Amino acid sequence: MFLLHYTHPNERSTASAAYSFLRFIGGAIARFTAGKLAEIYNPSVPFKVGAGFVLLSVVFILINIAHVKHVDDVGIGH
Repeated sequence: MFLLHYTHPNERSTASAAYSFLRFIGGAIARFTAGKLAEIYNPSVPFKVGAGFVLLSVVFILINIAHVKHVDDVGIGH
C-alpha cells in the first residue's frame, strides 16, 4: 500500500490518480532537465542535482514529521 493512500484525505482512486500524474510529470521533466544539465555542464551534474533533491526532501519530511506521524498508527487491515 502506498503511504499516500493513508495520508491523503480524498478518495483512494483520486489520490492514486494524483500520485500517478505527479510521477509521470516528474519523470518527463527529469529526463529533459538531466539531459540539459549533462549537455551544458558534465555528465555527473544530474546525479549531484538528484542527490540534492533527495536531501531536500528528507529535510522537508523531518520538518513536517507531525503531519505524517499518524501513518505509523494505521493498522494492517485499514
